[in-house]
Amino acid sequence: MTGTPPRVLITTAAALGHFHPLAAIASNLREQKVPVKFASSPDFCRQIKAAGFEAVPCGMDWQSRDLAETWPEFRLVPRHERNSWINSVLWARCLPEAMIPDLVRVVADWAPSVILSGRAELAGPTVGELVGVPYASASAGRVIGLDEFISETSRGRNDLRRELGLPPDPTGSSLYRNLYLNFIPKIFLPARSAALSTTLDLRPPEFDDPVAGAPEWLLELGPRSVIYVTLGSILGEVRTEAFHALIGAVRDLGYTVVVTVGHRGEAGGLAARFPGVHVTTYIPQRHILERAALVVCHGGINTLLGALSHGVPVLVVPTEQSDQRGNAERCVELGVGLRVDIATADEPTVRQAAAAVLGSLSSLNAAQACMREFRRLPTVEIAVQALLNLAAGRDAVELGRRIRA
Repeated sequence: MTGTPPRVLITTAAALGHFHPLAAIASNLREQKVPVKFASSPDFCRQIKAAGFEAVPCGMDWQSRDLAETWPEFRLVPRHERNSWINSVLWARCLPEAMIPDLVRVVADWAPSVILSGRAELAGPTVGELVGVPYASASAGRVIGLDEFISETSRGRNDLRRELGLPPDPTGSSLYRNLYLNFIPKIFLPARSAALSTTLDLRPPEFDDPVAGAPEWLLELGPRSVIYVTLGSILGEVRTEAFHALIGAVRDLGYTVVVTVGHRGEAGGLAARFPGVHVTTYIPQRHILERAALVVCHGGINTLLGALSHGVPVLVVPTEQSDQRGNAERCVELGVGLRVDIATADEPTVRQAAAAVLGSLSSLNAAQACMREFRRLPTVEIAVQALLNLAAGRDAVELGRRIRA
């Protein structure tokens, strides 16, 4: 491979929360003239291409907004066991089993120098190990300790590895043996989270969608003039009634209210119901956060880290699934905002909580302290250099060790 320009193949789960951290890396690679290609579920490839990247379909289509549409048995899983089911069944077995045959063909045809995968996307590292291509993972997706993830995926992973002729890997050492790019600050990780010698702790990245821009009316607004309301790319499609309460609660607090509902959300109906509120499907988050005084959100880690990276306090309205409740509790512990459960999020309750955060100097100071702490971490450029070191057969984490020293 000497003298051959490196190529990076990126595998991602079919959800924007998993894709955007990887897209930030891909954007930087592209700026350095490194060829990049994504592999993902066929339907999700359309969103990747819309963001300006090349994408090749692999595996199966599935609905991240409602897993029961693809796996009806998910309806029978008790709510308190659903995260474990997602790890042990979805991530460990169903999705990689469907994706691996297609991914093997892509690797054979395109000959990448390195494979980068989101933490939950296990086909990438499995194929890398199987065919001898260096591979790395990044902390895309929800917050979870690596030891918990490794434990809950162990049975499915090892069943699949046995069928592929790979040796057992009960400790998960094969997944992260080369490089693990961690974009989640330690203050949000579980106290008991596996420490890996191949980890690079990095600043939460921002993905500036090269296709979608910011509207002129937004760019004309001053700092701390906006309340930003979002339920992420999935809940925005299915929790319209929650938007009614959230928007109704904050629209008269004296700020410009900006709402994003996701690419498949229904913006028109909300805009008609709440005249004077700016409702749209998507605006690159950075442009809103640069002008925000408060973010009202569901507790997805990318939204929270984006807000705190800009020193903006939060009001978190979590659901019962994923990492949202834990993230909300951590925000309260850090003093960067308040939480209101989505089940009790009526207008008076949300309005009182939003006004309390907006009027709290301590919440603002705590959010800005997080911003300063995040900015001490290495940037995405270091992640890219580590990937290129790995592609070239050099020590992928040596650069990170020098930075920490």
